[in-house]
Amino acid sequence: MQFCYHQEAGATQILLEGEKFRHIYKSRRSCAESKLWLRNLRDDFLYAYRCQECKREQALLILESQHEFKNIPKYPLNIALAMIEPKNIEKILPFLNEMGCEKLILFWADLSQRHFRIDEKRLQRILHSSSEQCGRSDCVQLEILPHLQAVFEADSTLMLFDFEGKGLENIVVSKSPATIAIGPEGGFSPKEKQFAKEAKIQLICGGNLILRSETAATYIQANAHLFYDIIPHSES
Repeated sequence: MQFCYHQEAGATQILLEGEKFRHIYKSRRSCAESKLWLRNLRDDFLYAYRCQECKREQALLILESQHEFKNIPKYPLNIALAMIEPKNIEKILPFLNEMGCEKLILFWADLSQRHFRIDEKRLQRILHSSSEQCGRSDCVQLEILPHLQAVFEADSTLMLFDFEGKGLENIVVSKSPATIAIGPEGGFSPKEKQFAKEAKIQLICGGNLILRSETAATYIQANAHLFYDIIPHSES
């Protein structure tokens, strides 16, 4: 763990209790005299705390110092993922966070199953834990939109990951980061494809094999650098 997330990190005093206390002082068996680094994942600062008083189920932490240490992805990317089973979203979320996804937009596609609900608080806990482990000073932003058209209205640089699209090596971006939309099991509906055609949305694909939604999302994020206009530095 590179640091511990706490929403009040930066305050002069913090009362650490509950799950955080048990994780640090019981599961990890941290020494009460050890310096503890906290982040709030809203700013770029690391905050150093010392334990002033440790009781059975809580510890009083006192702020000792702080320093700015920004650690964010080099090639952030926005991924719009059609609603799939929550357990599958939870499975790939740490991967996307650790590989540098800027925003994950969950939207209801025409072929999305609709028998489940999304526990956003649980997803946030997964993201916080992921950033603690990888050292990222922020985490993936989450947004839920009602349909594909709403995703396009939010970002006109939208591209669709579709089997009929061009390979990543042939993409043309207008600005970075782009937003890449990935369909559910069964892909995009004819209605959604017609909308993409009328809106002149680029179609891209990952080769000749059909990928599951969660595989496509990690594949796209792993190739995020391809969506940037990278200009090589000229030699002096």
